[in-house]
Amino acid sequence: MRGIGRSDFLSQRAVSIKDSITMAISAKAKAMKADGKNVLSFSAGEPDFDTPDLIKDAAISSIHAGKTKYTAAAGIPELRSAVSSKLERDNSMKYDASQIVISCGAKHAIFNVLMAVIEPGDEVIIPSPYWVSYPDQVMLVGGEPVIVETTDQSSFKMTPDQLESAITPKTKLLILNSPSNPTGSIYSREELIALAEVVVKHQILVLSDEIYEHLVYAGAQHVSIASLDSKINSLSVVINGVSKAYSMTGWRMGYLAAPLPIAQACSKLQSQVTSNPAVATQYASLEALEGDQGPVFEMRDAFEKRRDVMVDGLNAIPGISCLKPDGAF
Repeated sequence: MRGIGRSDFLSQRAVSIKDSITMAISAKAKAMKADGKNVLSFSAGEPDFDTPDLIKDAAISSIHAGKTKYTAAAGIPELRSAVSSKLERDNSMKYDASQIVISCGAKHAIFNVLMAVIEPGDEVIIPSPYWVSYPDQVMLVGGEPVIVETTDQSSFKMTPDQLESAITPKTKLLILNSPSNPTGSIYSREELIALAEVVVKHQILVLSDEIYEHLVYAGAQHVSIASLDSKINSLSVVINGVSKAYSMTGWRMGYLAAPLPIAQACSKLQSQVTSNPAVATQYASLEALEGDQGPVFEMRDAFEKRRDVMVDGLNAIPGISCLKPDGAF
C-alpha cells in the first residue's frame, strides 16, 4: 500500500540532488557551538560583522512607514534604479531598470536564470573548483553540468582552450564566478577578453556571478565580463547582491541584470514562485547601495589581514601549499 512516507512519491529531480554541503556543515558547526564546543566554522561565506546600523535603520523605518505590502515581483522601482546606477557607476555598464530583477538572494537569482534559459539536455560549463550549488541547480532544471578542472598552475582559472574544448552542440551556458568562491581567484581583463572571444564565437550564454565583487585585496581589480563590449554584453547575465559586501546574508537580497527578454522571463517566473522579496529587505538594500560605503572597506581591510595570517600559516605547514587568493573569503 502506498503511503505519503514512501520515497516513490518523490520526483526524480528531488532525489537527484544533494543537500547543500555548505548549509549542512554550517548547521553542524552551530549545533556543536550550542553544545559548548569551541568551533571555528569555515563553511558558509558569511561575514562575522553585524549589518551596518544605517542599513538596519532603513529597514525599521520602512516598517514604521507602513511599507509592508506586496511590491512588483521584480522589486520596487527605486531599488531596481539603484542597481542600474550602481552597475553604471562601479562597472561601466548601462542597464535600464526593466533589465533588473531583485530576488531572494543571489542563489535565487541564479536559479531563476537557469529556469528561464535551460532546456532538458542543455549542457552548462562549470569551472572547478566551484560553488557547491551550481551543478545541483543545473540538474534541477534538467540541464547537464560539464565540469572543467583547473589547478593551481593556472591560479584555478579556466583557459580559453579549456573552454573551447568543453563546448559541444548541446552547450547553452557558461557559469563564470569572479572573484571565485572557493578559490578567491580573479580573472583579469585580458583573461576575460580571451574567454569572451570563445563565448561570442559559439554564441553561448554567460552567467557571471559577481557576488564577491567588493571583496578584493592588495590592489586587485574586479572586471565584469559583461562590461567588455556590446557583443559579450548581449550574451551575459550578471548576478550580484548585498549579502557579502554589506554583511547582509540573512536579509536575502540578490539581483540579476540581463538582456530584456531574459529579465522579463525571470520576473515572470518569480511572480509565480515567490513574488517579491521581503519589502523591508528591499529598503535596507536601497540604503546599502546608495548610502555610506565606508563599512564595506573596513570589513574588506579586516578580511585582507585575516587572509594574510591564514595563508602564511598554511604555507608554514610542511607538505601544504596555498596560493594567496586575490578576493572573496
